[in-house]
Amino acid sequence: MSLLRIENLCVNFGGLKALSAVNISVEPGEVVGLIGPNGAGKTTVFNSICGFISPDQGSFIWNEKRTSWPKPHQLHTLGIARTLQGVGLFPDLTCLENVMVALDHQAKTGIVRGLLGATDRDERKLKNLAMEALDQVGATSLAQVRASQLPFPTRKRIALARALASEPTLLLLDEPAGGLGADDIDWLRGLISSLRSTCSVLLVEHHMEVVMSVSDRIYVLDFGQIISSGNAEEVRTDEAVIAAYLGNAAIGRERYA
Repeated sequence: MSLLRIENLCVNFGGLKALSAVNISVEPGEVVGLIGPNGAGKTTVFNSICGFISPDQGSFIWNEKRTSWPKPHQLHTLGIARTLQGVGLFPDLTCLENVMVALDHQAKTGIVRGLLGATDRDERKLKNLAMEALDQVGATSLAQVRASQLPFPTRKRIALARALASEPTLLLLDEPAGGLGADDIDWLRGLISSLRSTCSVLLVEHHMEVVMSVSDRIYVLDFGQIISSGNAEEVRTDEAVIAAYLGNAAIGRERYA
């Protein structure tokens, strides 16, 4: 039984076909990679799932129930969370406040009113959830540090904590390894692998070594169409994939997107 199934997804931008008949599924507890050359349509798939783009055609099937494509404000209700290619943190808020504000926006409990003393119990609950999320990414010691004071790799950890705090059923990771060094990438691999016990992951990533090492299955997009799918070895050796990456057989190096 699939958690998410996308069938025949088509997106047009004017006369340009951004996505054509894309079919993708994610099973419970599975890490699924979505790769392809720059401009292949990976982010457009994410934006369609998250309601930032209205597909011209296609079906959205969640927990085996066909439903309308979600709007951004409905994602939390479904149990879907997403990180962005950037970090999107509020620079003048602390790491703890950044996570709490995100949780409050989803739960609509009024963190600003809570901070003014009107909803102390809600504030404590949000703080505990936020601290648990910071602990998950190894950042509890940074709870009271302003986001603007952190280096980029650490801000990415806080952005991950913000997504994980809502305890999603499906986590969409949009280039989480971008801008990270080798040590942080090793840490990220371990985190993604550990998430199988709590949620499914759909991963768009430029670092092929990350995708190949953590994904149970991989889809390859090229010019808006799925040209291959399978496990890492099947995708790595697929002639269509090799051709899409400019004829280089060594799929799995950092240079590929």
